[in-house]
Amino acid sequence: MLCAAGMRAQTVSDCVVVETTQGERMEYLLSDVPRITHSDDVVTLATVGETVELQSATIAKIYLSASTVHSAVQGVKRADGTISWRGALVLLSGFRPGEHATLCSADGKVVWQRTIGGDGRLTVSLAGHPAGIYIIKTNHQSVKIVRQ
Repeated sequence: MLCAAGMRAQTVSDCVVVETTQGERMEYLLSDVPRITHSDDVVTLATVGETVELQSATIAKIYLSASTVHSAVQGVKRADGTISWRGALVLLSGFRPGEHATLCSADGKVVWQRTIGGDGRLTVSLAGHPAGIYIIKTNHQSVKIVRQ
């Protein structure tokens, strides 16, 4: 173990961040095993649960960072939607109609998969599910929820 006086604490990188030229920020957790490939003018980012293709010209930068998603918060707001929860209800709003939302248990099993409605909203109850850690994934974000 090395220790040196005057060293700054380092933040642990746990996600790949893709920023577009339009200002959109997408996070992909390293635990989802992201794989980035490039072919012609298309960059493909594939994870365990999704695949996203972007035109190379629309990507401003790709880098490693600490995730902005934390289990202690009760809602996460991004440019492409809000995920919040109150008790057993999970509320998604401000998303693109037709976008997919998936709830996975901590061991990676899909609990449910739904499509965001025409109004950009989705409400789902976790009342029948046991306490534990769950991850909600949409096309551009993942949020960790601790159900007690």
